[in-house]
Amino acid sequence: MSTIGGPRLSTIPPTFFNDYSFEFDGTDDRVEFDSSNWGTDSFTISMWINPSIISSTYKMLLGGSGYSIGTGIGHYIFNNTVKTWVSVGGVPTNLFTTSAVLSVGTWCHIVLAREKNVGWSLYINGTLRRQSTLRLTEDFSSPNSLIGKHYNNNYYFGGKIDEVGIFNSVIPIGDLWDGSGHPTDLTSINPTTWYRMGEKATYDGTDWTLVDQGSGGNNALSYNMVLSGRTSDVPT
Repeated sequence: MSTIGGPRLSTIPPTFFNDYSFEFDGTDDRVEFDSSNWGTDSFTISMWINPSIISSTYKMLLGGSGYSIGTGIGHYIFNNTVKTWVSVGGVPTNLFTTSAVLSVGTWCHIVLAREKNVGWSLYINGTLRRQSTLRLTEDFSSPNSLIGKHYNNNYYFGGKIDEVGIFNSVIPIGDLWDGSGHPTDLTSINPTTWYRMGEKATYDGTDWTLVDQGSGGNNALSYNMVLSGRTSDVPT
């Protein structure tokens, strides 16, 4: 019997592909974006990192200009730990430091969540590592945030970063980490900002433009990152 109307279309959703990450040289590479559209209440930051440099010098993962001049977040690695600082009125406070969790050349998933008036949580590879009941009411949005560098100091991250997702709510860890060791599709949980660190990025001969694949339409721009800064080494 012939099939009327041709072959039936598959109802299986397309597979989520993760083809690229960005490699930061630890010297002057950074990505800058406007983060004024998040942080006013609760938020979640999810990112994958693969350090090539681990030392007793701070290596910035993500932080905003507000950290130095007002209210903001500083998210670092220090030796093989993850450190998170918050700043209110320009006065920084160490929120928490993990036990040793990082290794050179190994991908690691990091999630920082803040529930306004409740506290903070830090997850590493799906496991809750630290919590704080520091109940800050301040707005943590910032006109400028950087990935891979401190806003004022030369705390450059060396290594690869992938799938940076920012949400304006607390996201359950099960929606961000499925135990497979590779990134999940964030589309259905509506990130405010989502830099896939390579997918849909364009290079103009000098800098990369990272397309925001979240709801914010807030593209980011790399500085000092060469064409080969986009790499196919991704979490698998």
